Amino acid sequence: MTNALIGRQPILSKSGDIVAYELLFRSGSTNYATVTDNTLATASVLLNALNSIGLDRLIGSKKAFINVDKEFLMSSALEGLPQDRFVVEILETVIVDDEIVARMDALKAKGFTFAIDDLDMNSEQLENFKPIMDFTSILKIDLMAAGGMEGVKSKISCFDKTKFKFLAEKVETEAEFEACKALGFDYYQGYFFEKPTIVEGKKIDSSKATVVKLLRMIQGGSELVEVSDEISKSPELSINLLKYINSAG
Repeated sequence: MTNALIGRQPILSKSGDIVAYELLFRSGSTNYATVTDNTLATASVLLNALNSIGLDRLIGSKKAFINVDKEFLMSSALEGLPQDRFVVEILETVIVDDEIVARMDALKAKGFTFAIDDLDMNSEQLENFKPIMDFTSILKIDLMAAGGMEGVKSKISCFDKTKFKFLAEKVETEAEFEACKALGFDYYQGYFFEKPTIVEGKKIDSSKATVVKLLRMIQGGSELVEVSDEISKSPELSINLLKYINSAG
């Protein structure tokens, strides 16, 4: 049986306390991954986190940041997650449209917390994400892409610091850490603190009992809405279905 793998990188406060972890897709023992399908990558991370490794072992009492593209954001699999354990990161490649605005509005009302990932703060990017800023709590600023500390300083000054929490990504040196603190960043992530580590677990399928129940419901003539409700109660099964639908097979 192949092991389940997840990359995990801590997110820290100004005082150096770990406040959360970002969970990252890993397909092998090397501590990096080439992601060709963001939906499948997110599904893999969540299946391994919920099913094979366990949130308590992965993140303890902290929160988990997960990357999502539009397809995963719009899927019912997201709604099965415990809102108090996850921060949903909207990938920087997502093109915001009316569907996304309505979806984030609805999920925000249900208690989900949103971040925007890998912001480089260019005007085109900021214009794209402007419609969802009201639903967003955390802005993740990529120090490298934003043009170094001087670029970051000039670009974050236009934001209301009482409305957003700022997370500095790719903090590589103590000097960058101190400069970000001086600018008022709330959270920090990068190689200066810790590279992502790989957490392993045995792959298991805890959704088999649910599948058997669903088959019995279908064979017994249950209404489609009843079957759909049963699927929505199992985040692992919902994510498995989404992963299957997106697979090449």
